Amino acid sequence: MSKGKLVLLLCLVVSFALIAVACNDAQEPDPTKKPETTEAPSEGTPTAEPTATPEPTETPEPTPTPIAGKLYEDAEILFEDNFDDNTYAADFLSTFTGDLDIFSDGMLKCYRPAELFNYSPMELDYDSYFQYEFWADVSAWNETNEAKPGTGSWMGVMLGVRVNNPSLNPTSDDGYWVSFSQGDKVLVYPTGSASKGIWPAGKFSVDVGVCFNEPHTIACVDTGKQAFFYIVDQDGNETLFLRADFDDDGMVRSYDAEGNLLDESQDYSANNMSNHFVLFNHISQATVDNVYVKAK
Repeated sequence: MSKGKLVLLLCLVVSFALIAVACNDAQEPDPTKKPETTEAPSEGTPTAEPTATPEPTETPEPTPTPIAGKLYEDAEILFEDNFDDNTYAADFLSTFTGDLDIFSDGMLKCYRPAELFNYSPMELDYDSYFQYEFWADVSAWNETNEAKPGTGSWMGVMLGVRVNNPSLNPTSDDGYWVSFSQGDKVLVYPTGSASKGIWPAGKFSVDVGVCFNEPHTIACVDTGKQAFFYIVDQDGNETLFLRADFDDDGMVRSYDAEGNLLDESQDYSANNMSNHFVLFNHISQATVDNVYVKAK
């Protein structure tokens, strides 16, 4: 081998050796260099919780205003009298004979045809409720217990509304009265009965389709401005047969169920200091049971 080739070979060997050393140094870490560390979060610093999305709140619906004259199943019961123990809970009860022994078989019951009584559950406060309901099961007949279709009688059980004095009856000017008897017509006595000569025949009559020689449920709604009169059958079906409007012009106007005007009369109840529902029995043989006063 020539001297020149030998020198070239040595240079190649040295070059390969230097490259190998450099690669080895690059793979081994420098023992004098400190490794980099990642700082852990401070224990005293709380981790923020994710903000919860608030759930939408429901706005309560406003309580609807009752419909004037409607009978409500959920009406509040203010008064109840079922006479089960042959006593009464009403604020006012009187008979014109002074004899209060008119209870029998768990009813207010009068089988003496000359008997008259007034029964009034409670005084009404129109500022406390939108309207009041009066309910009762009543029957009335005189001489015989036979139904008399096509007739109405003043010898019956009479329901009065807007009655100022619960001791009075339709022979006075006080109250708006409806008479239920063994006929299927009711006689109506608008306020002012005495002054206008309405007693005893009534000013007009309304056909109600049932005779009260047997018990039937009657109901009346009094709003303070209007009175609505119903018959309610055993299945709970309600039949409106009369409406009275106590108008601001000092008149009381009566309408049938279809809204037809039946009568206009002066309103003698316009200046009442108090108001009551009153049942008045006028010389009929009568029963009264399951009396309720409700409010809405």
